[in-house]
Amino acid sequence: MFEDGMSVVTFEKVLRWLYTGSREYVESSDSEELMELICTANLLGLVNLVRVCESLLLNILAKYPRFAEMCLDFADRYIYMLYAMISQ
Repeated sequence: MFEDGMSVVTFEKVLRWLYTGSREYVESSDSEELMELICTANLLGLVNLVRVCESLLLNILAKYPRFAEMCLDFADRYIYMLYAMISQ
């Protein structure tokens, strides 16, 4: 995921968001892509993209509760990343 760098798919979706501002490219993302997009968007200061991805991830969670464990693991890693950024 994020600690290994940004995937090509994520890079493309971020660029499309920057150029169009359209949710269209983000809405087709699976949960793993959404989590990577949240990390990348946060790193780049794209608050609106973060919010859109969080909303989409919550919709997936509502439909498939078994993803809760995966989301909790992501939340732990995401919070660690935020603390690392703040402490620099």
